[in-house]
Amino acid sequence: RRRHTRYIGDWSSDVCSSDLNQTVGAINTAYAITFDSHPLTDGITIDAGKTKITVPTDGIYVFNFSAQITSTSASAKNIYFWPKINGSSVAGSTMKVTIKDSSYTMVTSRTGIFSLSAGNYLEAYWASDDTAVQLTANAATAFCPATPSVTLSIYRIQN
Repeated sequence: RRRHTRYIGDWSSDVCSSDLNQTVGAINTAYAITFDSHPLTDGITIDAGKTKITVPTDGIYVFNFSAQITSTSASAKNIYFWPKINGSSVAGSTMKVTIKDSSYTMVTSRTGIFSLSAGNYLEAYWASDDTAVQLTANAATAFCPATPSVTLSIYRIQN
């Protein structure tokens, strides 16, 4: 049996997150997710609006996305997440989750792999069929650190 391995070579990584609660203002309307924390700066940048994440070099990139969702009413609600590259939605990429029960919180996540060119940008979008839902950040407590509402880890795995 033959095994194939590929040398990854020089790769870069970054992480973006948000310490803000994010809400939908209207049902079935797309909203860009904002990232207000960008502790690593391995060439990847975020625009002034804090939604567009631009890559510095050509390559294959892995994006690991997670969001902490809280329901603020007892009704069932559908929440949708998807990426856009250079302003265009990525076909077949939507993640749909359903949440119900008032004050219920859950974390959802997805990994995507994209071939990007230098200067391309990625945005994370979300929408819901109910306004009684939010992406929730939690403050630090005496026993644990703060919880971001969203996290996006980025890895360039191939040139």
